[in-house]
Amino acid sequence: MRRCVPLLMAVITLSAASSALADDEAMEAARSVAEGYAKAVNERDAEAVAAFYVPDADRVVVAGVEVVDRSEGRDSIAGHFRRLFEGNEALPLDSEVESARLVAPATLAYELFWELTGLPSGEPMRGRSIIVASEREGRWQNVTDYVLIPVRPG
Repeated sequence: MRRCVPLLMAVITLSAASSALADDEAMEAARSVAEGYAKAVNERDAEAVAAFYVPDADRVVVAGVEVVDRSEGRDSIAGHFRRLFEGNEALPLDSEVESARLVAPATLAYELFWELTGLPSGEPMRGRSIIVASEREGRWQNVTDYVLIPVRPG
């Protein structure tokens, strides 16, 4: 048993180092996707935004506890953003990745905080997105995107 302890410690140490490396890679990948996505939104390019999703992606927008929008598939997501851009001259999007993990090979789960300004109300809209992405053809694409918007009481 005493001989196994150093081996076990070495395995634990390597595993922790590998996990930290994977987490760093996950954060880097998530930040890269979030930056490109924000750039596409800020350029008002619905097709470029939709290209960040796999063809059969799901994007669900939840305000409080109510689903207020559901887009199934890349074409539906592009349509959502075309409608959003039509009614608004400029919608600057800013986001910050708060956590990211590689949950399986080529599968990334990440959470980000976002803020959208330039809305007709003059008030910024803030929320969180919880996203699962898949690495396909050498780039990360969103498979599911849950957009969470808090609702203020009153």
